[in-house]
Amino acid sequence: MMSLNKISKDKFEELLKQKFSVLEICNYFKITTTAYYNLLNKFDLINYMHGASSKVITKKTLQELVDNKIPVDEICKRLSISQSIYYKLLQKLDIQTEYKKSKARVAKVTKENIINLIESGKTYPEIAEILGIAQPTLQRLITRFKISTKILEKRKAMDNVTKEKLEELIESGKSVNEICKELNISVRNYSTLVNRFGIMTDFRKNRANSLSITKDNLQELVDKGLTAKEIYETLNISDSVFYHLLKRLGINYNRSTTGTITKIR
Repeated sequence: MMSLNKISKDKFEELLKQKFSVLEICNYFKITTTAYYNLLNKFDLINYMHGASSKVITKKTLQELVDNKIPVDEICKRLSISQSIYYKLLQKLDIQTEYKKSKARVAKVTKENIINLIESGKTYPEIAEILGIAQPTLQRLITRFKISTKILEKRKAMDNVTKEKLEELIESGKSVNEICKELNISVRNYSTLVNRFGIMTDFRKNRANSLSITKDNLQELVDKGLTAKEIYETLNISDSVFYHLLKRLGINYNRSTTGTITKIR
C-alpha cells in the first residue's frame, strides 16, 4: 500500500479530471476507499466526491455543501447517503444549516424586541430584517406573543399616513402634538415619518440654517447693535435657535430691556 504522503495533489486531481472511477484510482495508488475519501478532503477536492461512506464524510465537506445551499436531495445524491443519514450527520457533526440558524434567531426574539421596534416606527419588513427572520415568522410571533391590539392599531395608523397628508398638516401650522393627535400616532412616530419622507419642517430649516452660521457671522450682527429679533430674522432662524447659537459659539452677551444685545466687557 502506498503511503498517502507520497501521493501528490496534482496527480490525484489529474486522475479525477480524467474521470477514473474510485476503484480505478484506489488500484492505481494501492490505497483503500477510506484513504481515497480522506485524500479528497485533504486536497480540498470535495467537488469530485461521489459515493462516499458516511464514516469518511467530514464536517468541512458537509458544511461546505450546506453553505452553498445545495438542495438536500442533491447533497445525498453526491455523497450517496440517505436523507436519514444526512440528518444524523448534521446532528453528529454539529452542522449549522440555514434552518437551524433561523430557528436560533427566532428563539432569541422577545416580545419586548418586537414592541420596541414597532413603537420606534420601523416597518414590518425593516423589523424582520433587523431581527434576521422572515416576515411571515414575524407575524406568527406577533400572534404568539399576543401583542396589544392598541400597539398594532398605532402601527396601522402610522402605515396609513402618506407624505402628502403629513405635509398638508405641517403646512397648516398645526403643532406636532395636534398633528399626532389627528393622525393617532406618537411624537416618536411623527419624527420617524418626517425622516422617512424627507420633509423639511421649520425645525429642520432652522437647524440647517444654524449649522451654516459661523461665530464671525453672528459677532458681526451683534456688533452692529441690532436687536435679538432683528438678528434672528436676518439669519432666518427662531429666537430659541439664536440663543442656542450664542451659547454654542461662545458669544457671551447680555440682553437689555429694549431687546438689544450688549457685549459683556
